[in-house]
Amino acid sequence: MSVGIPVFQSISADFTQRIELNGQLVTLRLTYNIRNEFFSLRFTDPDGVQLSGMKLVPNFLLLRPHLPFINFSGDLMVVKDDASLGDEITYDNLGAGWNLYYLTEAEAEAWGTANGMESKG
Repeated sequence: MSVGIPVFQSISADFTQRIELNGQLVTLRLTYNIRNEFFSLRFTDPDGVQLSGMKLVPNFLLLRPHLPFINFSGDLMVVKDDASLGDEITYDNLGAGWNLYYLTEAEAEAWGTANGMESKG
């Protein structure tokens, strides 16, 4: 079952949070690039392996291309939950209409298949 991940961008344009997702303790660091107006993600898996510089892209499985290199079951996706917002993720709307979600491996696989992405396997 997908799980909403709280995002606290109002604290800072660069923040880190540790969170347990499906029994896996991971670290997420979200950084807002003011000049180019986008968020990037640094993901640290339960073994301490880091993926850096991933741009938050709407409706896209963020970790899928990197899953062979990290110890993590599932994926992350940013989805618009507020239809009144524009199509861009901004500093003000991440966590307030554009929300970050954890998807189980089965959910991510089903989404990838439905949207023409290759299987992670």
